[in-house]
Amino acid sequence: MPYDAVFVLGGDGTAMEVATALDGVAEAPPLGIFAAGTANVLARTLSIPLGPAAAAQALLVAEPVSIDLGRVVGGASFAIGLGIGLDTAMISGATSAMKRRVGYLAYGWSALKAGLKLERFTARITVDGVTIEVETSSVLVANFGTVLGGLLSFGEGVDHTDGVLDVCIYSPRHLLDAARILWRMVTGGVGEDRCVRIVSGRHIIISTDRPRPMQADGEVIGTTPVEVRVAPRALRVLAPPVTLPRWQRRRPATARPPLE
Repeated sequence: MPYDAVFVLGGDGTAMEVATALDGVAEAPPLGIFAAGTANVLARTLSIPLGPAAAAQALLVAEPVSIDLGRVVGGASFAIGLGIGLDTAMISGATSAMKRRVGYLAYGWSALKAGLKLERFTARITVDGVTIEVETSSVLVANFGTVLGGLLSFGEGVDHTDGVLDVCIYSPRHLLDAARILWRMVTGGVGEDRCVRIVSGRHIIISTDRPRPMQADGEVIGTTPVEVRVAPRALRVLAPPVTLPRWQRRRPATARPPLE
């Protein structure tokens, strides 16, 4: 490739459209992101400043980092994760008009409404050929373990460079469970919660009791069922060095139990 980097100006959806185009291209240049969306989760997660001038300075000295991607069979790639349930309700509930008025807070309001409803559903999940059936409120196929600059953790040990994806199953039975899970996502130890189960694998198939909307990196992409495969080190991104929060450093990941 004759280019040193490819830069994209836009939100998470635009960034992942470009990432999908680069995914699998031999010797593709690294991707640099200038955030111009509402949530900008990918840019925040990569610790890229949101201001254009600051982002330019950071990206000019950032080193390329190779990250895994999730590939939806017959669909797009994703970097952060693919979700079914509460997170999809949060994203679809934040209308364009609301986002224009209050920006990122639109997602907070939508998340509150989805959390109060706490809808449960039955999911059939197959990871590397082993299948379970669960009643849950949210299933996330996570690639990154920590997002928004270290603010939120999906589970200790979820790593975007380990060649696997992590199926995070969040099954709160009531609002107190949901509040505790959220608290542990912020303070650490969410993977140890009794209402959380995390299983790692390379090939994941999810079906639900009825077709349910799903999101990938903040974009609603269709309905279940869905089949996902990991693409190890499929994308290079320009990312400034990240300092992990102290709670992450003191809570090493435990081995994932097999799906059974």
